[in-house]
Formats: sequence, C-alpha cells, structure tokens
Amino acid sequence: PNRPDLMSHLGMARELSILLNLPLKNKAIEHIEGKGESLKVNLLAGEEGCPRYNGRIIRNVKNTESPAWLKERLEAMGVNPKNALVDITNYVLYEVGHPMHAFDLNHLEGGEINVRWAQEGEKFLGLDGVERILTAQNLVIADGKKPVALAGVIGGAGDSILPETKDIFLEAAYFYPPCINKTSKKFGISTESSQRFERGTDIEACAYAMDLATKLVLEICGGEVAKTNDVYPVKYQPQAVTFNPADITKILGMQVEEEKLK
Repeated sequence: PNRPDLMSHLGMARELSILLNLPLKNKAIEHIEGKGESLKVNLLAGEEGCPRYNGRIIRNVKNTESPAWLKERLEAMGVNPKNALVDITNYVLYEVGHPMHAFDLNHLEGGEINVRWAQEGEKFLGLDGVERILTAQNLVIADGKKPVALAGVIGGAGDSILPETKDIFLEAAYFYPPCINKTSKKFGISTESSQRFERGTDIEACAYAMDLATKLVLEICGGEVAKTNDVYPVKYQPQAVTFNPADITKILGMQVEEEKLK
C-alpha cells in the first residue's frame, strides 16, 4: 500500500515480469506533436511544490459516452463510468499510475495556468460541493484569477467536465509528496489521485501519461490537438546504485546463482 510504483496495472506487470523472469509487454505510445500553442504555465511554487507540469489543449472534442471496453475496465476497478473525457483520465490513472486532470478550457480565465501556494484565507469550492478556506501551505492550480483545483487532490466545481464540454486542457504533473499529504490530511480528503501523489509518482511518467490520454481522446472523442507545454526546469537525475554478488549475498542472507543476477 505504500509503494506507488505498484498502484497501477503497469507497475504490477513490471514487478511480476521480474519475479517470473518474463519480458514486460509495455506498449509504446507515439507522441503527437500538435499544432498551435497551449496555455502558458507558471510554476510559482518552485520545486517544493511542482517540479514538472505537462499540459495541452484539445479543441472541438465530442464528450460522448465511453465505449463498452472502457466502461468494463473501469467497472472492474469499482469506478462508475461518467463520460468519455473523465473516464479516459481515470483509465490512465489505473493503467500507468499517474493521475491526470481535465479542465473545461472555456471555464479557465486569463490564458494561463499558475501552480502556486494558496493565499491565506483564500476560498476554494471543490467538485464535492464543499467550500474550503485555504492556507499558504496548500498547493493550488489557478488560472489567471482564481484557484481551479487543489493540486493533486481534488478539482474545482467551476471547471468540471460536462457533457457539453467542447474544449479541454489536459494536465499531467508531478507534485511534491509532502505538500499533497498535508493538504489531504488537513481537509480529510483522500482520493485516488492524492493517494498516489502523496506517496510519490514517477516524474518521468508525465509525458507517457499525456501521450496515452491524448491518443484515447482522439480515438473516442475526436478533436484538434495543440502542442504540449512541458515545463520541467530541473530534469530528474536517477541515482546510480553500485553493488556486487557478495553484497547481494550479505543483504539477502542467501546465495543467488550468478546467472540469475544478469
């Protein structure tokens, strides 16, 4: 329950491929370049809030009913299908383990997205219909005028996807786990999104999640895709872990055949 890399079908498949010594069947998703610019993104909370934010506009979509295969897969996870756009973001969450959010573009004001700390006493009305008073420790996604989501936790009532939604702004971001945990605990909100972000998602999975969601939106809802705006100021550098067979034997307390270590 505390390993976010296992909170998805891809994560479980990766783990099983190692345990069973079988190849991982991970499908490659082609990146769609798109035409036209997306919203300007300002990362105002720094690395302790949001080190990476990937967003793109898709216009003229038809928010139809999801196809049977998509409904069935969500229902198997205990999720009630709503509409194609919402269902697609939920599907990506369960398959890849990276939460996404879709905003109704026509509800966003100011032509920009600001990932910032809330102002002390700022009010936010969530998708659940509850108005909350925020503090400066709460990370929010805001347009040019107001908060439109509690980052990584819950979306706002004013930007929700409706059956008549035509233009959307897709978000695939990485949020710093401690700040998501604080917000979730403060307001007593535990969502599929917050459960993953507060444990730590894969910052390198943002682009893959965006490409998968874009592919599904085009296949199911149609639309015209803008370029991805991927704001990633400081690239993640993985740590190198050096060890040898003797170290493995010492840690495990058992001898592992060298052939199995390759």
